[in-house]
Amino acid sequence: MPLFASGRERRLWLWTLAVVVGIYATIGFGSTVAGVLREGGLIESALFLGAMCLVGATVVAQGLRARPGGVEVAVALGVAVVYLLVLMR
Repeated sequence: MPLFASGRERRLWLWTLAVVVGIYATIGFGSTVAGVLREGGLIESALFLGAMCLVGATVVAQGLRARPGGVEVAVALGVAVVYLLVLMR
């Protein structure tokens, strides 16, 4: 009896294994980085910047999935400008 039912299942389990190994491999590194950021007083700004990068990546991914029209692009640019002005303040 084969271990995997299909090639796709085998590939998905291998990707799962890679993610778990990546998580466990970076546990020590994460605490080191957090300590350095905490000592420099940069942890709040690093978290904010990381969250903004995730939001930006989500917006780009959604924009690539569905082709927005001209009005939707204009509204998105307007919202982005407002956020930029709030952040610059």
